Amino acid sequence: MDSSLFEILFFIGFTIVIAGILILDLGVFEKEDKVVSMKNASVSIGAWVTLALLFGVFLRFHG
Repeated sequence: MDSSLFEILFFIGFTIVIAGILILDLGVFEKEDKVVSMKNASVSIGAWVTLALLFGVFLRFHG
């Protein structure tokens, strides 16, 4: 596969994944207002940090 085609497909896929995550986070999960507990906030932050670290590892070895 041509390198430039791979880059284009990678960025299209990346954009779709990020858009999907944003749609899930902003539109699907828990639409009502409520007080967020420290435990819930910690789990949410941990999930996002883990996702970011995994993306960094992916870029390190495949980017």
